Amino acid sequence: MNSTSLKLLFTPTYIFNPEPGYYFTSAPFFLIFFSVLVLLAIVTAFLAYKKRKSVYRPLYAYLANWGLWVGLVGLLLVFFRLQGIPYFSMRALFAAWIIMAIVWIVLGLKAVLRTIARSIADQAQERRKNLYRKK
Repeated sequence: MNSTSLKLLFTPTYIFNPEPGYYFTSAPFFLIFFSVLVLLAIVTAFLAYKKRKSVYRPLYAYLANWGLWVGLVGLLLVFFRLQGIPYFSMRALFAAWIIMAIVWIVLGLKAVLRTIARSIADQAQERRKNLYRKK
């Protein structure tokens, strides 16, 4: 690949082309990735349901929610791309979805882990209080 073809990859006409064509060689990878993400979301939702009293339930619920939304919308975008539907199959829309999913998981995990740490600290403090109480 020469430098002129690399420059074309970052031009607005290439990125925002409403009909990018049917040449989508990474489609099998994205289909497998998003399908596995949906399956993992279902398994994680089952874990969140089974461990209702666990400290880590918010983490399971958050990962299930994230995986289901990212997986289903990702599969929908890959479908649009494979079918060549104008505007819904734009490269910019797919790239924006991937970037948004990464930002969403990073910020969400940060908040959920902070919540888990707070609830673990609250449980430890409650155990210390109950240690000296009469039964």
